Amino acid sequence: MENSLIENMIELILSPEKSGVYLSKPEISILAMVCGFSIILQERKRMVDDLFKTIKTKQELLRVVDALIAFFDAKQKDYESVFSYFLTSKLALDANYEKCRASVKKLQEYKTEVELLDFGITTSF
Repeated sequence: MENSLIENMIELILSPEKSGVYLSKPEISILAMVCGFSIILQERKRMVDDLFKTIKTKQELLRVVDALIAFFDAKQKDYESVFSYFLTSKLALDANYEKCRASVKKLQEYKTEVELLDFGITTSF
């Protein structure tokens, strides 16, 4: 069974092993606030699930994806900064850095998919 776009996105952002980045509870809360949502501080997965459940429009989903891209991009720059000051850290952190870079690209692909989504009202006959 193939996951949905949202499930894939949630899996990516909640798995540091896959994404190379740990998204903490306060960061999830800030992400929600930046996007105009309010969520309760609780378990990380539940917070992210709640965030995505509050999304009602394509524009809101795009806002969340853009915020995630900006967050992951900032983390990528953090890695690069650490590498520039602590050259020997590159050996230990390079795998996570590459995962982070790949995550930014994957989130940009998800954004493209979201842009193609139709959030229109469907009716059943």
